[in-house]
Amino acid sequence: MQHLSKMVGQPLAVSQLAGLYNYAALGGPLVNAIQPTLVFGPSGGGKSKLLSLFRADCEDKGIHCFQVDDCDTISLQSGANSADLIEALNASQIAPTLVILDEAQKIFKGSKTKSAMERDLCTLIFPHGEKVQDRITTKIGGEEVIADFRNLILVLATNEKESMETSSSNRKGETPFARRFRLTEICTYSQKSMEEIIPAFFEANGFKIGDCAAGMVGRLHRGTMSALCDVMKHVRENVIGKSTVSKADVVKACRLTDYLPRGLKKGEARLLDAASRNAIPSARGQVISGHFGKLYQASLNHLLEQWTEKKGGERVSSPLISVVGSRIVTTPFGEKFLSSISKDGFTW
Repeated sequence: MQHLSKMVGQPLAVSQLAGLYNYAALGGPLVNAIQPTLVFGPSGGGKSKLLSLFRADCEDKGIHCFQVDDCDTISLQSGANSADLIEALNASQIAPTLVILDEAQKIFKGSKTKSAMERDLCTLIFPHGEKVQDRITTKIGGEEVIADFRNLILVLATNEKESMETSSSNRKGETPFARRFRLTEICTYSQKSMEEIIPAFFEANGFKIGDCAAGMVGRLHRGTMSALCDVMKHVRENVIGKSTVSKADVVKACRLTDYLPRGLKKGEARLLDAASRNAIPSARGQVISGHFGKLYQASLNHLLEQWTEKKGGERVSSPLISVVGSRIVTTPFGEKFLSSISKDGFTW
């Protein structure tokens, strides 16, 4: 498994998917059915990266692979994705098949108003109780499907696991949907764990990195894999002919990403900058509708939850902004932060 071995910092998730790979690589049909897998965790934690490496290993082994990156494309029963999904599920009757459904909460959500396609896809999951069913015959989009789970590796991924259950189940602490999956959790990384992960990640990609350069990357990580992968992408493109990455190389790569030191995204820095010049009404996030309203509120929450560490390892609260009455204002530390990253050449 040359690809999956490059995923650092998530040993349990890698081990669980490696077990699936080894099981399917034996060839089928197998004696026992393969339980569907649900990969979940916070946004940016590395789910997509993990699944792409897993898929690459399966493809190298000759396993037929099909992936939907965003389940919005199949929830309306339109487009090639729906037909290709049906074809992939039926292919499991003949040979090992991997089906990955990312952003799965969009179809497997605990709602009473599911579309026909959403209800059809749920029939692939609910027959699995204490024992995984070998074969499931159902209809998806009006077409008959026979999925053979002795050959089928069905992997779903989401950062909203709770939304896949009904609100009643969540209140009672029951998880009838998730109980039917093999659960694989992606976790955020602590500051301490990143000190080990960053050098290992660079080494897995063919580079050595010094402590100062690794510290620079660590200031961006935000507990996720996204910033780390973003930095590596720009390092690969710009560091040519060298095996060791310097701090200057890393700073140059960091400036090209969407992240700023301390794990802020550039959009969050713009909010911080606005708060330093004019106080922002704290209710503003409620009046911005749709997707952008959620992003705005998430950015404010992240700014309020910022923290720093003293040299002794003590974790202390150090918010960049604070709520004063009905207004949001920047703190002295926030203004100092904006000044310091500007000196480092970071803009937003």
